[in-house]
Amino acid sequence: MNSRHVSSLTYTDWHYLLCLFSLSEMSAEEAEAQISGLSVEDEQPPPEYLQEGEEEIHGDAEEIEKPSDEVISKALSVKEAFGETPGDDESEGFAPRTMLPCGTPPPRKLNIWTLLKDAIGKDITRITLPCSFNEPLSFLQHCCEETLEYIDLLERAADKEDSMERLLHFTLWAIAGYTSSLDRLTKPFNPLLGETYEYLGKGGADSNKKYRYFAEQVSHHPPTSAFFASSQDGQVEYWGDITLKNKFWGKSVEVYPRGYCYARLKGPRDDIFSLTKGTAVVHNVIVGKMWMEYVGKPEILNTKTGEKALLELKNAGWMDKRRHLIFAEIVGADGFVKYRLRGKWSESVYLEVVEGEVLPDKLGKKEKWEDVEDNGKYQKLWSRHSDSCAKDNYNYPDFTIGLNEIRPKQKEFLPPTDCRYRPDQRKLEDGDFKAATKLKLALEEKQRAAKKRREKAKEQYVPRWFTKAGQGDSGWIYEGKLQQRSAHIGVQILHAPLFLGGILSGIAGKYWDVREKKEWAKMELPDIYLEEQ
Repeated sequence: MNSRHVSSLTYTDWHYLLCLFSLSEMSAEEAEAQISGLSVEDEQPPPEYLQEGEEEIHGDAEEIEKPSDEVISKALSVKEAFGETPGDDESEGFAPRTMLPCGTPPPRKLNIWTLLKDAIGKDITRITLPCSFNEPLSFLQHCCEETLEYIDLLERAADKEDSMERLLHFTLWAIAGYTSSLDRLTKPFNPLLGETYEYLGKGGADSNKKYRYFAEQVSHHPPTSAFFASSQDGQVEYWGDITLKNKFWGKSVEVYPRGYCYARLKGPRDDIFSLTKGTAVVHNVIVGKMWMEYVGKPEILNTKTGEKALLELKNAGWMDKRRHLIFAEIVGADGFVKYRLRGKWSESVYLEVVEGEVLPDKLGKKEKWEDVEDNGKYQKLWSRHSDSCAKDNYNYPDFTIGLNEIRPKQKEFLPPTDCRYRPDQRKLEDGDFKAATKLKLALEEKQRAAKKRREKAKEQYVPRWFTKAGQGDSGWIYEGKLQQRSAHIGVQILHAPLFLGGILSGIAGKYWDVREKKEWAKMELPDIYLEEQ
C-alpha cells in the first residue's frame, strides 16, 4: 500500500481517524482499493518512521536559547498566589464523582467511507461526525487533565533546593503528562471559539495542594487553546498555549502540538522552566490494530540556570514490540550529565545517577534503550496511577472522571461559556448519542454563522481573557481580558513571546476577579451555545 499525504488538518487530533478506521467494516482488500484510488493534489514521501530500516525519529523542535537575566527577573514578578475562592465545593467536604453517568458505550460499526468519501483533499474537521466518535470532554479539559493529574511531581520539584533535582522532577512531570492519551479510543470535543473551562480543587491523587486552572479557546483556525494554572500557595504556576497541527498519511496520522509552555517553581529557589511537547503518531489507521506513540526530542530548560533536559521519545518501529520508551539526560550548565531517566511513559520511569563528568548522548543505541529494573544501578522514580474504573469510563483515570461534573456551589459562579454547559457534550455523557449529534451540528452551524457576521462587518474576534503578545500562533498570555488595549510591551523568550507588562485601558478584570463578583455581563462574553439546552 502506498503512503500518501492526503490532507493537512487544521485541528485536533489523531483521535478522529483512530476511531473512524478502527470502527470500519471494510476488509483489508477493500481498504487497499480505497486508498490506492485516492486522488491527492500533493503527493509526498512517507515520514521517516515509515521508511524501511529507519529506527529513530529526531523531531523538529527548535533549539531553545537562554533569555537574558533582565528578562528573567521581570518574568519572576508576573504572577501571584490566591486566597479563598467562592464556589469551592471541596472546602465544604464535597467529593468528586467516581463514575460517569453513562459508562463507555459499546463500539458502533460504521462504514467510514460513507462519511469521508467527499472529504478527500479537504479539511476533515469541517465535517460534523457523529458523537459516537467523541468522549464527553472538551480539549480544554484534556489540557487540564494533562497538567494536574501528576502535578505532585512539580510540588516535589518546588521543595528541592538543588536546581538539578528540580529539573529532574520537572522532567518527570513532563513525561507523566503523556499518560493522558493512553488507551483513549475516542476524541475530545473541539472547543468552540470563546469556550472556557475552569477547575478549582485539589490536584491529582498524590497532590497536597489546591489549584485554580483556567483555559480559553482563543482561535478556531488555527485551533489554539491558552491556559494558566496556579497553586493556592503560589509555589507552582504553569501557563502556555497549544496549537495543534495534523498530517494524515495513508497508514498513519501525525499530530504536532505547537507552542511553548512555562512553569514557575518557587520555594527555596525561584525558577522558570520551559518545555515543548512531542509529536503524537497513530499507526495502522487503515488496516490492522490501532496503536499510538509519542516521538521526537522535546527540550526542557531552566531559563535561570541554563540547565536542560534532553528528552527523547522513541518510535517503536515495525518490529520492535517495546513501545512508549523514553530516555532523558539531565545536563548541568557545565555541559555534563548528572542524571539519566529510562523507562516507559505508559508504565514507570527509572533513575540512574551518573558518576563523573559525562557528556550527553554518548551512549550506543543498545545501551541507551536497554531494559531497566529497580536494582543497584536504576531506581524506580515514578509509576502511572492504577485506575480501577478506567475501562468503564472511557479509559479515564480517576482524576479525569470528575472534570465535567457541575458541582453544587461552583455552579453559581460558572460563566455561560464554560464547557460544562456545552449541550452536546452533556448529552453524550448521559449516553444520548442521537441528541448529542443533533446538538453538535447545531452548535457548529451557529459558530459558522457568527464567523460570517464578523466577516461581513469586518470585525475580528477578540478573546476575553488572554492577551496576544507577539507574532505567530503562539504567545497567548493570561492577563484578564480588556475590551480595549492602547499598547502592550512584549519580549521574545525561547522563540515564543512572554508578556511581561503593558499599558492597558478599558474594562479590566482577571477571570477569577470577575467570577467572584459574577460580572459576566460586563465582559460581553460570546454567545456560543444554544438557548434551549
